[in-house]
Amino acid sequence: MFVIAGLGLANRAHASQSVELTWIQSTSPNIVGYKVYYGTQSHQYSSSITFASVSEATISGLADTQTYYFAVTAIDASGDESSPSGEAVYTTSGPVALDLQVQSTTAAFQAVLVSWTPSSDPGVYGYAVNYGTQSEVYTNSATYYGSTQGIIAGLAGGVTYYFAISPIDSYGVEAVASEEVSYTVPLPPSFALQAQTPADSPGVQLVWNAIQNEGIISYNVYYGTQSGVYTYSQNCGDLNSFLVRGLNPGQVYYFVVTAVDAYGDESPYSNEAVGTAAAAPGIQIQVQPATTAMEAVNVSWTPSADPDVYGYAVYYGTQSGVYNNYTSFYSGTEGMIAGLTAGLTYYFAIAPIDSFGLEPVASSEVSYTIPIPEQLVVQATTPANSPGVQLTWNSIQNEGIVGYNVYYGTQSGVYTASQSCGDVNTFVVLGLNPGQLYYFVVTSVDAYGNQSPYSNEATGTAAAPPPVQIQVQGTTVAMQAVNVSWTPSPDPDVYGYAVYYGTQSGVYENYDSFFSATNGVISGLDAGTTYYFAIAPIDSFGLEPVASGEVSYTIPIPEPLVVQATAQANPPGVELTWNAITNEGIVSYNVYYGTESGNYTAVTGCGDVTNFLVQGLNGGQTYYFAVTSVDGSGNESPFSEEASAVAPNPAQMILQTQTFTDDNGQPYAMEIDTPSTVYGNWEMDYSTDLQNWTPYTYGYGYGTGDGYDVDAFVSIDPTQPQVFFRVINY
Repeated sequence: MFVIAGLGLANRAHASQSVELTWIQSTSPNIVGYKVYYGTQSHQYSSSITFASVSEATISGLADTQTYYFAVTAIDASGDESSPSGEAVYTTSGPVALDLQVQSTTAAFQAVLVSWTPSSDPGVYGYAVNYGTQSEVYTNSATYYGSTQGIIAGLAGGVTYYFAISPIDSYGVEAVASEEVSYTVPLPPSFALQAQTPADSPGVQLVWNAIQNEGIISYNVYYGTQSGVYTYSQNCGDLNSFLVRGLNPGQVYYFVVTAVDAYGDESPYSNEAVGTAAAAPGIQIQVQPATTAMEAVNVSWTPSADPDVYGYAVYYGTQSGVYNNYTSFYSGTEGMIAGLTAGLTYYFAIAPIDSFGLEPVASSEVSYTIPIPEQLVVQATTPANSPGVQLTWNSIQNEGIVGYNVYYGTQSGVYTASQSCGDVNTFVVLGLNPGQLYYFVVTSVDAYGNQSPYSNEATGTAAAPPPVQIQVQGTTVAMQAVNVSWTPSPDPDVYGYAVYYGTQSGVYENYDSFFSATNGVISGLDAGTTYYFAIAPIDSFGLEPVASGEVSYTIPIPEPLVVQATAQANPPGVELTWNAITNEGIVSYNVYYGTESGNYTAVTGCGDVTNFLVQGLNGGQTYYFAVTSVDGSGNESPFSEEASAVAPNPAQMILQTQTFTDDNGQPYAMEIDTPSTVYGNWEMDYSTDLQNWTPYTYGYGYGTGDGYDVDAFVSIDPTQPQVFFRVINY
């Protein structure tokens, strides 16, 4: 038995009407669901929906203003269906009409402002405004979301449009839900365009009446050289006056203007206006010699009255009216043109540069003949105290000269080498072959890199560098080394020296370089060997030939080291002593030793001392020792004579203890130490069975040491096993 307990209707004003059904669930066992039947005729159900085991359901997609009949059956687990319940009847409501209004707008021309009352249906989330030029024939639509008004632009002026609105819900665009509204779009206002020839600017000046309250954001200017044929256009922003530039002076042009709103809609053309393009006002140009560069001119001009001009192009060439070159200048009314040819006449004219690019020439032509520069006169002499050739020449005045170039070679007129020598008028040419005849010319150079013609040719014979005196002596700052000193070269170009040396006269296998000095130490030489020395200067051309006589020096054999070895018990080890080596720049000594004669497996550096205690040796073992000396350059002497000694066994150690008790007389700690310092390496161990020993790493000294007292502090716990301690020395 089924009972329909109640019906409810979702409040919708569109084709997606819905009704809510509720019923009392069946008390029969194994019920797994319910089926709702419904239709538009009593007891004739054209549709059904199956639900799970619930007691209510919503039926959607019902038509407006339609009566529906409902019944429910129960379904068990076998799929069997009960008899239908009693029938419930419900009639859906019709849609709620929307109030649509259409009026003019000032936000755009040839547009309307559409507004409407919102739908009472909560499922509606947008609106489609339908419109067209025939009643109830809507060829266009505009969609709006989250709003109850909007602008429709791009309409035709003077045309009547018909509007209606449809709501948008989850089922899409619904049927029209408003009365139709008509509106005639007014004709756009007309323009009154005028064209004038400006007095002080090139082009044509246009003016027109501003369009008010139409949402205008800019204007477009169309023009051409034939009436009604507009081949060019410019957008000129939101203003009512505009100077059209880039026109051919004297040419008649035809102009119209349109207005553009924020939606890109453009008004019809204005009336056509006619104007003749004005030429740019004339510019006065002057040409004068430049003092900042040779073979150059300084060009100046009067500024253009046209505010659009931001630069100038100076044209020039060697024929009147034929300008093969031009130079551009910005932010000024003067400039320099360099790189011209002396003795030639040049012709100059100027053209303005504006936003349209390079305009035609706007000045009269001016001519100027480039003067021939002052001749350079060069003389060459052989210097008295320097290698090479000394050149001198006359200074060139008032030409912006920043330097000179020297060209030279060993044949007249053939200059295979060159040097730049700055803004001077005297220069020593170095790096030449002594006794060779050279040919020289000089050119001047300005700041722009322009170079004058060659000067006269001068000849000179290269001087040889003056000899350098060298001395070689023994040194006390290093062993097996020499101190070399020399007289400085009078050549100002010399900044260093190379000391050559070898073991054969005139054959130098090695060299050491020295800079900013006239002496130096050469080390690492072989004792008892004679070396031969000579010196060569270093200048900007590199390493020059040897410039001194040869000097020889025999390296003395160093004083031998005599070593003695003595074993000592406390501290245990072998004490070495040796004689000090004086006057050899010794900074330290190295001790070599091992357990086989002549085979030294260990080495220790011991500083600048003459005795050293070697520790860590195996007691009872014979050791063999040798010593070397080391100088400040890292050179090491040969081994001293060998000394030997037997390493002593470490002294027996005695441990003593002291127990600490608390207020109740109970022991809580024990200190273990030795009555005297323990030398050598030692270690404290502990064990609970006298078999297995572990290093003790607590207390003072941490149970190991070298030259420290044995001192350990041990906590006592009566509940723990007995612990044994030992100290071993090795």
